Amino acid sequence: MTVLFSRVITRISGTPRKTLFGCPQHCQSLVFSTSCLSSTDSNPKGDALLQEKVDPFSLVADEISLVSKRLRSSAVAKVPELASAAGYLFKEGVEGKRTCSTVLLLMATAMDIHRSESPLNCIGNTLRIIELRRRQQLIAEITEMIHVASLIHDDVLDDADTRRGIGSLNSVVGNKLAVLAGDFLLFRALGALASLKNTVVVSLLVTAVENLVTGETMQMAATIEQHCSSMEYYMQKTYYKTASLISNSCKAIALLSDQTPGVAMLAFEYGKNLGLAYQFIDDILDFTGTSASLGKGSLSDIRQGIITAPILFAMEEFPQLQAVIEQGFNNPANVDTALEYLWKSHGIQRTRELATKHANLAAAAIDSLPESSSMDVCGGKKSLSWSLPSLLGLGRQIHQSSYLVEEQLDPFSLVGNRLRSMVVAEVLKLASAAEYFFKMEVEGKRFRPTEIP
Repeated sequence: MTVLFSRVITRISGTPRKTLFGCPQHCQSLVFSTSCLSSTDSNPKGDALLQEKVDPFSLVADEISLVSKRLRSSAVAKVPELASAAGYLFKEGVEGKRTCSTVLLLMATAMDIHRSESPLNCIGNTLRIIELRRRQQLIAEITEMIHVASLIHDDVLDDADTRRGIGSLNSVVGNKLAVLAGDFLLFRALGALASLKNTVVVSLLVTAVENLVTGETMQMAATIEQHCSSMEYYMQKTYYKTASLISNSCKAIALLSDQTPGVAMLAFEYGKNLGLAYQFIDDILDFTGTSASLGKGSLSDIRQGIITAPILFAMEEFPQLQAVIEQGFNNPANVDTALEYLWKSHGIQRTRELATKHANLAAAAIDSLPESSSMDVCGGKKSLSWSLPSLLGLGRQIHQSSYLVEEQLDPFSLVGNRLRSMVVAEVLKLASAAEYFFKMEVEGKRFRPTEIP
């Protein structure tokens, strides 16, 4: 038995820092120069889009690696053609930045509000913490599968030929197999969702899937008058298509953490406003970005007759633009005319302001979370609020403001150093107890519970 535990300790001590539970083996404690963020001090410079530069992706890199591996495993199917198609956008190098997973794992850390008050000397409690984090990782995996399934189906509907800088799945394998691959991923996601055995969480994610379909239908079936006359219609469609999935997933993370309905709603509001801000920035980049930076063709929305925020704002200044839109954009001259009106208007600027507004609302939701003495929780909250520029992709082309860099965050301490230390401590206790039992057995003595080290 002593040999067994010695092997366990040896394996743990020799495990690379990025492998065990996705948590680091050794790292310095994270000490912030500021206290946990509050509504009064979390945003000293104003807009959330002007906060210090924090790379949120590096903070959960270990766990994202695990999630990515599991996603590739989830695409395994009995039919090779289906497996290849389902795993097409999960391949290394084309899986994207995993923004959804990053947000959800950081949210899981921020939701760890009461964990610092729990006793850490019980192996049962340690195992419950590990199990909770695994369930939260599963929410990230489910969200990614639903997201990728929706992208595959969208590309079929839009007859797109590129995605993430490579050929879209439908352009490579055809529409029929692409649709089946999207369906396959969707049902894999729902199967994983059922395994959580939490009806409230299941309801949240099923609602998100319904909203994805509703939003796509609103975009496809809307009349020109609906597209042009109502910012409210556009906002509702945008929520369904872009923000519903991440907002409901954030809420699911909070509910799995046994948070109150109020805290869960703050998590929802963060995801909702983050998703909306992300879409507004994407709307801008459709006009200002390049095909290389977008991973798809620029001006793709307007060429498909999809009216987004910059054009809606431009139309308020130049009502005659509606007549151009009603003619459609099959004629390239109409695209050029619409762009002329856009550049003369404040459409891009007002859309940027709208993105900033919702980014600030997202940051405010995080700032309103209950305070915690845990440095991990503080770090999770700070990364969700202060790393909004990175999460929103503002390093691309529409935001040139310099970032404030006041401190360096330890990228490992936010993602489980405490959990790792707890696991190692508990195993050491078990090893010590096992050595005691072994000694008593060799000496032929009866063990005394009070003497167990």
